[in-house]
Amino acid sequence: MLNCTQHVLCLYDETDLVTTIGITRLRWAGHIVRMEDNLPCKKITLDKQEGRRRVGRPNLRWMDGVIRDAERLGVRNWKSKAKDRDGWRRLLESAKTLHVLYCLGVTESDVLDKQDYNVNIQ
Repeated sequence: MLNCTQHVLCLYDETDLVTTIGITRLRWAGHIVRMEDNLPCKKITLDKQEGRRRVGRPNLRWMDGVIRDAERLGVRNWKSKAKDRDGWRRLLESAKTLHVLYCLGVTESDVLDKQDYNVNIQ
């Protein structure tokens, strides 16, 4: 059951803010993975920090969010997949589309049935 905000977002084919942030974060992570190895942005983002962390619950890092977003999409080994720019772009676009279909109440079986009959999903 959708709440009012989700219903309005679905009417206008808009994704919610959490999904938009996650997809944007993954898009930027793809840029970073494809950068040259000697660039500071890539070194800071992908390298492990040396030293010990403080006692207590560790602060979440940006890369932790990227890994979580990739897991939500069901992407394994996201770094190697992000190196293929066109494939990564298609993956992120399909994630947006699947989210909108989910909001509209379209199930996976509905999508497969439509594909079998070559009917456009609207």
